[in-house]
Amino acid sequence: MKANISPRLANIYHDRHEQILTKALLLRTYNRVIEYLTTENSRSPSPLLIILLSQGNPLNLVIVILKRILICKPARVRS
Repeated sequence: MKANISPRLANIYHDRHEQILTKALLLRTYNRVIEYLTTENSRSPSPLLIILLSQGNPLNLVIVILKRILICKPARVRS
């Protein structure tokens, strides 16, 4: 999973790499991670979602998303 999501996050908000991490940027990043884990175009499942579900244990996906939501409580509103 890390290999699939790391390249996407490396280029996200690249113009802000030198800035201090704010709550707003953290929330946007967490929402983007949740988006990558579920759907990228709001219509079809993301490739990462398909991979995680095809491994036979959907609980892994639930745990990953739940951890993100529990760490960044404002992400709950969007999820």
